[in-house]
Amino acid sequence: MKKHYNYRKKFKLKSLSVYWILFLLIAVLVTLSTAYSLWNTDLKIFSTVTLSENVKTYYFEFPSSWSGSTVYCYIWGPSTDSTTVQNGTFPGIAMTKVDGTSNVYSYSIYKDDPYFDIYDSIIFSVGSFTDYRTVDISLSSTNNNQIFKIEPFTDSSNIRVFFYAPSNWSSVYAHTWNLSGNINATWPGLATTKVSSVGYEYIVDRSLYDYIIFNNGSLKTGDLSLPTETDMTYNSETSSWEYIFHDGNWYDFNIEDYQ
Repeated sequence: MKKHYNYRKKFKLKSLSVYWILFLLIAVLVTLSTAYSLWNTDLKIFSTVTLSENVKTYYFEFPSSWSGSTVYCYIWGPSTDSTTVQNGTFPGIAMTKVDGTSNVYSYSIYKDDPYFDIYDSIIFSVGSFTDYRTVDISLSSTNNNQIFKIEPFTDSSNIRVFFYAPSNWSSVYAHTWNLSGNINATWPGLATTKVSSVGYEYIVDRSLYDYIIFNNGSLKTGDLSLPTETDMTYNSETSSWEYIFHDGNWYDFNIEDYQ
């Protein structure tokens, strides 16, 4: 009995030792795993911060209504000491199509660019000042790694027109009519909506009206035939209807949305 008792005691001690060893190994593995996760997370955060400090990337979603084989990005800032702050003469630099997408383009500027912190405006275009392009878009620090999208106008009963007004106009009215005598309101018409520094928006029923005059109550354009398609802009500088798009916003870019 004594020998049998000693055997059981030794076996019990040995079993306890094995359990302690396993417990310690598990504790060490959990500690190392936690430490690695924290280190790895910190590394990712550090890399992201480093990237955002040294490069700024802007994305553009090419609208389905546009046509063109190359998308350009013109970026500039306030000029000082007779120095033109821009990435090149208009239309700027050709953008790069983002891999895995059919209609998303990107453009990056880097810290070694002398104007890196001075650029404050951007235009996306197909290369022409009067063809498909956006208006002057203001940049902020939040636009880094964001995508600019033009909002489609989907009201089937109306069209949306824009007016690119002279810089000294503080308000813009739209007077519309047809040859049957229908008018939207007595002169000077109805107030438009300001959507940019010199851009004004007006929604019009194309089935009721054929002509439009933009005015500020005294100064005015000539009698203009309304375009048949939506989102055309009348440019006061060139006295013509052009594809200058005003309506759009910045969004956080997620490539999974395009794959």
